Amino acid sequence: EPYLAMLRAWCLDGALDDPYGEFCVSENPDADRDAVATDYNAVYWETRFGPRPPKAAGPAVAADLGKILTAGKYRRVLRDAGVHRPDDASLKAWAALGPSDVLDDPKGKLARAVDGAY
Repeated sequence: EPYLAMLRAWCLDGALDDPYGEFCVSENPDADRDAVATDYNAVYWETRFGPRPPKAAGPAVAADLGKILTAGKYRRVLRDAGVHRPDDASLKAWAALGPSDVLDDPKGKLARAVDGAY
């Protein structure tokens, strides 16, 4: 359940709270944010957050790790700009997930939730 909560917070809000380094996305808080003011595609976004494939909870997360990383980055940008609000369909898709959907996704529920956030 904690991993699913971290995954949901990242994909819907761009929020990353991983004090023990157990999540599939890592954060570099020392990344230089100053360049974003002049170049929105700055290296900042490549260095601030990165994938951590060994920490993917299962094959379903590993398969969608690129989208998971990008969705969280987008949500962080929107949140930082003050225009973030997850849509109702995304909230509903994520609310329907259980911990087993993170490990194995035979019905495609996790994939649909990630696609909606992406």
